[in-house]
Amino acid sequence: MRNSLIKLKMIRIFFAILLFVGGTSALLASSSYDDMLQAINTGNISPIKQLLAKGFYVNTTDKSGNTLLMIASRDGQLKVVRILLDAGAKIHQQNRYGDNALMLAALHGRTGVARLLLKKGSPLGGRDWTALMYAAYGGHERIIQLLLTHGAKVNRQTRHGVTALMLAAKNGFIAIVDQLLTHHANPALENAAGETAATLALSGGNTDIAERLRHASADER
Repeated sequence: MRNSLIKLKMIRIFFAILLFVGGTSALLASSSYDDMLQAINTGNISPIKQLLAKGFYVNTTDKSGNTLLMIASRDGQLKVVRILLDAGAKIHQQNRYGDNALMLAALHGRTGVARLLLKKGSPLGGRDWTALMYAAYGGHERIIQLLLTHGAKVNRQTRHGVTALMLAAKNGFIAIVDQLLTHHANPALENAAGETAATLALSGGNTDIAERLRHASADER
C-alpha cells in the first residue's frame, strides 16, 4: 500500500514538472516572438540573427497567418527581408486572406522589397487578388511598372470581377490609369455589380478619369 502511494506521488510530481516546463517553454516562445517582432519593426538586425541562430522558426505566423517575411515586407525592412530569405523564409506562403509577402510590399509601396522578392521568384498574386491590384489601389507607379515588367496580367479579375484599372480609377490615380491603359488594360471589363472602371471613377468623383476611360473604350471598338 505504501509503495503504491509513493508511486502515485512520484507520478503526480512528474506531471507537475511537465506542466511547469511546458508552461515555461510557452512563455519563452511568446517572449521570443515579441522580441523578433520588435526587432523587425525597428530593423534591428543583431537580435534577429541571434534568435534565428538559437532555432527560432523563420516561418512562424501570427493569428492572421502573417509570416515574419510578410511583416518585414509590409514594413519595408529590406535588410530584414534578405536575412529571412537567407534563413529559409517561404516566399510562396499566404496569410489567411490569401496575401503573400510581395502583395503586402506592393500595397504599401515598398519598391526595394518588391524588387528583391520578384528576383527571388515570388508569385505575382494570391488566391484571388494580385500584387498589381494592390499597387494600383495604393497608387504606386514604380511598383506597377516593376510588376508589369515581370509579366503581371493587367486584365486579371478577382472572383468579384475587380481589376487593377478599376481600383486606380476609383481612387483617382490618373497616372496609373494611363500606365495600365498603355499596357492594354481593358476599360470595358465589368465587375460582379456590372460596373466598369469608368463608372467607378465617376462614383469616386474622378470625372476626368471617367472621360479618359470612355474615350479608351471607344478606341477599343
